[in-house]
Parts: sequence; structure tokens; C-alpha cells
Amino acid sequence: MQGITFSPSFSHTEIGMATPPHGPRSALVRLACLLLVGTASPSLGALWHPDGDGLAADGAGAEWRPAPSPRAHLLARHPLLSAPTSCPRVLPIFLAVPVRSMAHDPSAFLQGLAFHDHVLFEASGLYGKSSLRIIDAHNGSVLRQNHLRGAEPRGSLPGALLSRPARRFFAEGVTHWRGKLLMLTWREGSLLEYDASTLAFVREHRNFADQFERREGWGITNDGSWLYVSDGSSRLYVVSPDTLRVVETIRVVGESPPSAMRWPYRRRSGGGGVRAITLLNELEMLPNGVLLFNVWLSDYIGVWDARKRCLLGWINGTGFDDAFRSRRRMGACLNGIAFDETTGELLISGKLWPVMHAIRLEI
Repeated sequence: MQGITFSPSFSHTEIGMATPPHGPRSALVRLACLLLVGTASPSLGALWHPDGDGLAADGAGAEWRPAPSPRAHLLARHPLLSAPTSCPRVLPIFLAVPVRSMAHDPSAFLQGLAFHDHVLFEASGLYGKSSLRIIDAHNGSVLRQNHLRGAEPRGSLPGALLSRPARRFFAEGVTHWRGKLLMLTWREGSLLEYDASTLAFVREHRNFADQFERREGWGITNDGSWLYVSDGSSRLYVVSPDTLRVVETIRVVGESPPSAMRWPYRRRSGGGGVRAITLLNELEMLPNGVLLFNVWLSDYIGVWDARKRCLLGWINGTGFDDAFRSRRRMGACLNGIAFDETTGELLISGKLWPVMHAIRLEI
């Protein structure tokens, strides 16, 4: 899966970021930015409000804005729920620190995680091996599993990892929506619907991804009102859950992490600087409208404001796979984010990782 730039055919909003200053003054600017993010201030009201106002629409054309969470008041002290009201000029880097770890199936090619009412769901990919699972959030064991069967993949599929029997789906991201699980497929372009309690197959929405630039499904999440979908480009698609049609396309632009990108991404972009953030993959929406996204082959997780439509920073996830670095040759990389609203716990894992981590964030 390579990042490809396309000319947009849908209406979209480009998110611009100013180039950060350099020299001695930049240190003062960065310090001021970190203090703003790390301390309580009146700016907290923009992304979280204890009275439940959350992100109510405040203008024409904003009807799809992220909805507030009834549990948001329980999560006020979470660092990602106390972001500044304006887009930061210098992006803060949050350090991911593990607080507990649990086993993860090392054969699972993790494509998506999702929590709902403290139940953890996982989508695992690869042709002939794709499955949808319910995971025990305490010890990582698989409680229930549904192996996918489906249509022929579209297009050529080079590489040993993709040479499995063709009559299967390649599972991608998953999200919980009103008692159902909505799961993307990669090149098949279908959206699959399952019962969240039993994992029983409900229906297939064929050609769902045909409305995207790349005609592929990568990551999916929701804010309680709208679906957000990625296709491996720099675009996020806001989709109506009723019609399953794109209502807005947003191009994510900002400052990429200065280092620690895997070599394919670094070779394409050079690392650092203001540019389109391509290869958007797994997505996770927090209760206040902050969206987290994995970048394929990167050790960093993007923090994006779905209301202001700008980057708020990056989560540094380097070092978590050092003990099994050899698995990178088989496609192993950081790809899996899940936020448990009932506990405020943030989980991360990756493709073919034997472990899953609950993390806290530090600046």
C-alpha cells in the first residue's frame, strides 16, 4: 500500500500550518506552546466543557461537527482533552509511556481497534486470514472470532503477504455504530456490517469505497453523528451513516514529525516541514472531537482537531517494537488505537505485535 497523491474531485478543506520559527526565539515559542497544552486554562472549553456543551454546531455548514460525549466530564484530566483553542504554531510531541501491557495474538495483522462500553473489538487483515474479534481488554485473549469470506480482490496484488487465496476479504478498520460493527475492506471496496454482540454477518455494502480518491478502505471511526474514513491518502472523508455517502472531504496538512519515520515515508517527504500528511491509516475519535490517526509505517500517531481541522501534535510511539524488530520485514508496524471512555485508558498495538499497551501521555 503506497501513498499516492490525487487531484481532489470532491469539495475539501485544506488545513494549513505555518512553518515554525527557528533560532533562539523558537525555544521560547515551543516552551509557551507546551505550557498552554499542559496546564488548565480557559482554552479547555473549546474541546471539552463540563456542562456538556462539547462541540455543538455554531454556524451554517457545520452540522456534521463532532458530538459531545455524555462521559466527557469523567475525562477532563486526560492530556488530549485539554488542547488549546487555536491551532498551535509549534506542534507539541507527546511521549507514550506504557502503564500496563497484555498479550496480543502475534499472528494478527492488526488493522483496527474500537471500544464500546468497555468491550474491545479488533479487525485483523491479510487475504485468507482476515477476521473480526472481540478481545478481553484485561488480558488480550480472544473471546469471540469471525473469519471473513468474500469476493475477489480488485487490482493487482504484488508481494508475498498478499498472495493468499483470493476468495477472501482483506479486513481493514472497524468502528461500533448503534449495535453494529462497520468494517472496511481494502481493495474490495466493500463496507461490511456485523452484529456487535454475536459478530454475526448482517450485510455487505458493495462499492462503498468507490467514492474515495483511492477507492480503498483503510481506517474508520465515528463521533456519534458521522463516520470518518481514511483511504491511505492525505484525505479524511466525513460520511453520513444513514446514506453511506461522503458529505465532506478534508485534506490533512501540517508539520510531519522531524525524525523516526520509517524509511519509505521519510524518502517520500524528507521528514519535518509543512506538507500533506499522507498514508493516513487507523483512526480513533476521542469524546471531545480530537481524532487520533496512525500513519502507515510510522512510529508516530497524529493528534488532529476535527473542529478546527488542524494538527494539535504528535504522539511519539517509538521503541515499543524494539524487542521484535525483525517482524518489520513481514509488515509489522504500529497500527491500532482504542480509547475506552469508561476508564479513560488509551490502548495501542500493531500488525503482528505480540503485545498490546495501555499508555499515558507526557510532554
